Amino acid sequence: MTKSIIYVLIFGFLNFFFLLQKIQRLDVIRNNTFLVTFSDTIQMTYLIGYFAYTVDLFYVYKYGRDDFLKYFKTFDHIDQILGMTSYDEIRKIIVRILGICTLFFIISSTVDYVCWVEGFGWLSPTLYSLDYFYFFLSTLMAVDGASHVVQMEFRLKLIKNLLQGYYNPMNTKTVPNPNKVWAVRSDTGNLQLESLKTLSHGRFIEAIGFNRCYLLLLDQTSHINSKFGIRVLIFCLNLLVNMINLLNVSIRFATGSMLSPNGVSRLPSLSSLLRLLNWSAVGISMVLHCEKVYREEEKIVEVIDLILVNKVNSATLTADLLTLRNLLLTRPIKFHATHFFTIQYPLLVSVISSAVTYTIIMLQSIK
Repeated sequence: MTKSIIYVLIFGFLNFFFLLQKIQRLDVIRNNTFLVTFSDTIQMTYLIGYFAYTVDLFYVYKYGRDDFLKYFKTFDHIDQILGMTSYDEIRKIIVRILGICTLFFIISSTVDYVCWVEGFGWLSPTLYSLDYFYFFLSTLMAVDGASHVVQMEFRLKLIKNLLQGYYNPMNTKTVPNPNKVWAVRSDTGNLQLESLKTLSHGRFIEAIGFNRCYLLLLDQTSHINSKFGIRVLIFCLNLLVNMINLLNVSIRFATGSMLSPNGVSRLPSLSSLLRLLNWSAVGISMVLHCEKVYREEEKIVEVIDLILVNKVNSATLTADLLTLRNLLLTRPIKFHATHFFTIQYPLLVSVISSAVTYTIIMLQSIK
């Protein structure tokens, strides 16, 4: 705790010092006052990064070891009911996400730093390289959130696979053609089952187990939203500001309206585009994994509909499946930023639209 407070104070001092140097270096002094335009202020994204860093530390101490143990014990309970065996696959996906994001960060940050040093010398780029550190922390936060979302995705996928195994024991890999689900019946009389007691090659799982598991997954979703909600909100704000900043810098250097002290150089334009792609990749990855969870829920509903229409089920099983279907439709799993917005594809459209709009407005000031 003490070390974290010391780190916060140190980074706070550095941010204040860099902000002061930024204002003095940009000193368009008129009547003995400092003038900092919006285009100058928006470049100081490390201030948002510092705020995100302090919020991350707050949530680390708020949700301590005991809360995380309870969180993962709930997953253990769900796995015991469903017979989860995909731990290696989950670990590989998380490691792959972390590896790709880290590699992309190292490449983009190194190229960006070298390009700015080539045009502005080593002092100024080194002073403002603190922004790279904050971006890496934002990347780690996004990867951490994605790892929890992947956990949810695989539990839902297992529920879907078990229900598919009951609907069509001979082929559990795919759902029948969605264009013909009501006309085609692929199960035979010899393989037709009356209850979920023969689910997945004879494994006994009562339908109520699915309902209980889904309710537990909803609790896990609430924990994820409470832990990452405000942090995702800050990340999206940081993403928007950086996209506007990097687009402006890239276009200004490309058109020659912004020049480096060491002469005309197009390298900062290319490096800014590379960093823009890095930010975009992290944001897209986060949204993509959330959308995969939503798609798994939709697939579960499709399989339940197939079972209810195309199979002869007991009254108990039908009631249980209808309950599960009602839960999926009325209480879907949604990842949100403290209820400001839901993390889904329209969020990307909104961010890109806002970035392009403000970029056009700011580029109108090019002389």
